[in-house]
Amino acid sequence: MNLQAYGVTFAEKVQGLPIKELESRAVLEQVVTRYATYLQTDSMAIAASLFMKRYAVLTAAACVDYFELQQGENNWLEAAHFDIATFILQIDEGKKLSPMSCWKKYLFKEHLENIVDILAADYKINRRILWENIAVRINAALEKNSASYEQAYLEGIAEELSSPIDGLNNPMKDYIHAHKAVRKTCCRYYQLDKKEEGMPYCLVCPLKK
Repeated sequence: MNLQAYGVTFAEKVQGLPIKELESRAVLEQVVTRYATYLQTDSMAIAASLFMKRYAVLTAAACVDYFELQQGENNWLEAAHFDIATFILQIDEGKKLSPMSCWKKYLFKEHLENIVDILAADYKINRRILWENIAVRINAALEKNSASYEQAYLEGIAEELSSPIDGLNNPMKDYIHAHKAVRKTCCRYYQLDKKEEGMPYCLVCPLKK
């Protein structure tokens, strides 16, 4: 299991909070405030949106790689801690990992949906933007592995991730692709005062000329 490229590492002494604690409104406020400082923005809405993109790398993208591409079976999410200082996930290497029965239901319906609901309500962000923030990170994980897997296989994963989850409508169904595609919504990265050099817009921004 190697997820360091996604910001997920093993540690003997983990730092931070079990990820389920991020479903607390008070904890999320602390995280978003800290992320706003990191981004050097006064806009909590921008910080909340871009935090969702960052957290999607650590969780959704990493899960797609581990459970779908690496065919892993261990529930590392239950041992994962979010480090509010570095915005990475650490897994307690001393914890025995149990098998994961359905990672998509656990991650999307029982975890990320709760975070999306809080961010949308508290920072007045359209839920579609937050769900597409998650989807584009999944797309990037699939695209990154396009040289190692057959395109049909990656497209099959994308189709499955776009399907109903636990019998309910999937809020990402219009956004997941096995290749790079222009976004339908804007994550507001372009509104940051401090951006990566030579990158005024995110790579799939719908506003980019």
